[in-house]
Amino acid sequence: MFWGGVHPGHRRTSPTLDDPRCNAVVMTARYDTVADDYAGHPDRYDQPALATLLRLVDDISCGAALDLACGHGLLTRQLARRGLSVVGVDISSGLIEHARAIDAADPQEVTYLLGDASDPATLAGRTFDLVTSNFGLSDIDDLEGLFSAVSMAIRPGGRFVFSILHPSFLGSGAVSGSWPSGSTYYDERWWRADGELSTLRSEVGANHRMLSTYINVASRHGLHVHRIEEPEPEADWTTERPEAAAQPVYLVVDCRPCRTAS
Repeated sequence: MFWGGVHPGHRRTSPTLDDPRCNAVVMTARYDTVADDYAGHPDRYDQPALATLLRLVDDISCGAALDLACGHGLLTRQLARRGLSVVGVDISSGLIEHARAIDAADPQEVTYLLGDASDPATLAGRTFDLVTSNFGLSDIDDLEGLFSAVSMAIRPGGRFVFSILHPSFLGSGAVSGSWPSGSTYYDERWWRADGELSTLRSEVGANHRMLSTYINVASRHGLHVHRIEEPEPEADWTTERPEAAAQPVYLVVDCRPCRTAS
C-alpha cells in the first residue's frame, strides 16, 4: 500500500540549508534511516492519489514549480519532464542524495535543496507558478509554517496542489487508519502506526490532522480550496480488503491564492 509517496519526515534540529552561505548543515530527518530502501523502487505514476494530482496540473507545462517534501524526486522529475523548471525541497539528506544521483543519470531541469519546507529562509525569496506536495504534509510538523512559506512562494494565479492520506480513513484490517490507535478523529498529533502492514508509518510516524484543520490553515494564509478530489484506492488493494472500498482513503486538494494576477 502506498502511504506516503516520496516524503521525508520533517524534524528540523538546526535552521540550516544546503547552501554555500551556510556554515554547516546539521539536520535529522525521520526518513534518513529508510532512504536507501525507500528510493530503491522504479518510478510509477499510476498510484491513484499521485495520478490525480498530476491530472489536476496537467494544463501547466511551463513556468516554475516547487515540489515540497520531494523525497527522492518522483513527482519532481515528472513535473520537469512536462516542461517545468522545478525546485525540489526535502529535509532528508539521504533522499536528496538519491534524487540528485537519479538526476545525474537522467538530467532534468531540477534543482534539489536540502532544507526545511516550513522555513521560508529555505527558498530565499524564490516564487513559483505551481507548488506541489505528494503525501508530504503529514510528515511536516509545522503545518502553519508550511502554509505560510507556500503563501509567500506562490505567485498570483498560481496553485498549491497536494495529496495526503485521507484524514477520515478508518483503517482496514492490518493497515492503520489516519488517527492514533485507540483514539478518535479529533485527536490531532504525531504518532507511529501499529498496524502490521503499516510498515513505513510504523517507522517514520505521521501527523494526524482533521480535514478542517488543513482547510482553515490554508485560509489563514491566504489560500482558498478550489477543488477537492477523493480518488478510489487501488483495485487490487480493495479486493483484499473490501471494507476499504467503502471509505475514503486518499485526498487531493487544489488550493489557489485569494489574490488574483494583475
